[in-house]
Amino acid sequence: MTSRTPKLSPAAPPPAGDRERVRQELLADPRVVAAVVAAVHEQVPVYAALDDSRLPEVRAIAAWGLERLLHLWATDGVLEAADLRRFRGIAAARAADGRPVQAVLRAYRVAATVLTDEIAARAPDLAAADAFALTRMLLTALDTLSEEMATAYAATSEDLAGDRGQEMEKR
Repeated sequence: MTSRTPKLSPAAPPPAGDRERVRQELLADPRVVAAVVAAVHEQVPVYAALDDSRLPEVRAIAAWGLERLLHLWATDGVLEAADLRRFRGIAAARAADGRPVQAVLRAYRVAATVLTDEIAARAPDLAAADAFALTRMLLTALDTLSEEMATAYAATSEDLAGDRGQEMEKR
């Protein structure tokens, strides 16, 4: 019995090479972050109602989120403790400014859809394994950040309600 190991043609880069190339292209193109912000603005009513002074924060979070998700995809990584701390901080800030956690999580799902579309546009011949890795990473990341953010949002909301209650008692 002979073992046949399939050989990659010399012109075919390793799968991670395609992911890294696409990652670099997307990060170098400021239109990608603009597309995310525009989609969130169009598809999430709470974000459409934000005044222009809040858009730099939305852009900064979108840019950071894209960088992290693309890195996780390119490296088969998972969200790290620092990522989770940042997501909890974002959730606490949204609780403090009254933006519903459901809208915040919807914004992340919209962003994930834009990211998927951008990758498909840049790499129409992406290997199935890379597409599956993207799907797995996005589902896992969205699930993890949803749990972290919902918990932090609820805790902050509870703290704020307690603070308001104490203020009312003082009056």
